Amino acid sequence: MKGGKSKADGKSTDAALKPRAAGRSKKAVKDPNKPKRPPSAFFVFMEEFRKVFKEKNPNNKSVAAVSFINAVLWPVCGSI
Repeated sequence: MKGGKSKADGKSTDAALKPRAAGRSKKAVKDPNKPKRPPSAFFVFMEEFRKVFKEKNPNNKSVAAVSFINAVLWPVCGSI
């Protein structure tokens, strides 16, 4: 090419290979005393539903079965 430089000719690739600078800021430390957010309506419903379901079905140990029935009932009971 006449008179033009390619992008690789003008820049050094050594800067890309150097490790990061040691003076960079680090991620903020989480406060262990920070209060938790309140549970959503779904989790409140789920907690109550599990108690009732376990009383009615004491032999059921399947988490998947409880979750499936809960997901089916949430749109029906959650909107009341």
